Amino acid sequence: MLTLDGILQPTPQIAGFGAHRIRQTITFANTSGTVNVFTVTGDVIIKVIGVCSTNCESGGACDIELGITGSVAALIASTDLTVLEAGDIWHDTTPDADNELLSVVAKHIVIGGADVIITLSAQADSGVIEFYCLCTPLSADGLVVAA
Repeated sequence: MLTLDGILQPTPQIAGFGAHRIRQTITFANTSGTVNVFTVTGDVIIKVIGVCSTNCESGGACDIELGITGSVAALIASTDLTVLEAGDIWHDTTPDADNELLSVVAKHIVIGGADVIITLSAQADSGVIEFYCLCTPLSADGLVVAA
């Protein structure tokens, strides 16, 4: 217990996993290559969830991966971009509509400030995905921000 002006106060609770939530909107408009989603500093534990708000379209075969610098499919393996439709939750190669258990979304330890990135195999013509990162810092400088 802490005291404040002589009055006992409850001890502050340490927040559990995911105490920090960071959001980033990615809009595809003839986008190709690599797209930065979150900038990471230090060492963190994260869960990243994509919520598709506008159908993703591509004129050709386009796969999308979510990873980190140096390991482009570390967080979500290669997924056909065009299966991501409004209302889908993207956390693995098979997006789910409307709801999903949080327990199936993998936690990842990201160290050394490896940024979270999308890698596209071809051009993504259109679509919008809202990314949510639930984060807990490990190192004193552990931090995630929208890129």
